[in-house]
Amino acid sequence: MAAITPVYELQMRDSAGEAAARVESGGLAFGREPLEGFPRMASAEYKRRFRLVKYNSKWAVTMAKVGIRRAVAQAPFPRWEFVEFRGPHGGESRGVVDLIAIRKDHGQPPVGTKRGDALQIILIQVKGGDAAKPTAEDGKRLRVVARRHGACKAILATWKKGKAARFFSLRPKVSTGMRDWIEVDRSECDFRVNHGAPH
Repeated sequence: MAAITPVYELQMRDSAGEAAARVESGGLAFGREPLEGFPRMASAEYKRRFRLVKYNSKWAVTMAKVGIRRAVAQAPFPRWEFVEFRGPHGGESRGVVDLIAIRKDHGQPPVGTKRGDALQIILIQVKGGDAAKPTAEDGKRLRVVARRHGACKAILATWKKGKAARFFSLRPKVSTGMRDWIEVDRSECDFRVNHGAPH
């Protein structure tokens, strides 16, 4: 007989969007099917919380983009383009990267290429509202992904309602006794030119 899984456990395992879909279908899950009798008040509260998570997630991404645009306002070209990742229900998607900033590199071209052939890529993890801070494992995974795709850097963007986005740069290497993430002014994130993926 399948075990009954409380919805608060589901939200820990699933993405916000997937868990929200479960909540909307009933509250408790019996395998993949909802059970009858889950208290209406509790179900309504979970729906409210997941709507808030989705709201914060979307606005955090939007405000991160705004912050980047402002950081390069004096030198907007080549223009940064954004690739955003969403789950099946509009919530967070799986994986450590939430947003990618990418543009053409108009700097000195590598041998065998012309100016504008190469790309500059920045990996961005986004946290909205009271979302948990990135873990040491998150930093490790981001470094691996950055190396694999030749990203210039990896950053964290956080946002809370009524405030501007804050930016944190991931240290290129793990340093004993030092934090992985260093808060920087958005203008210091160097969205203009920066080479060398985290190690």
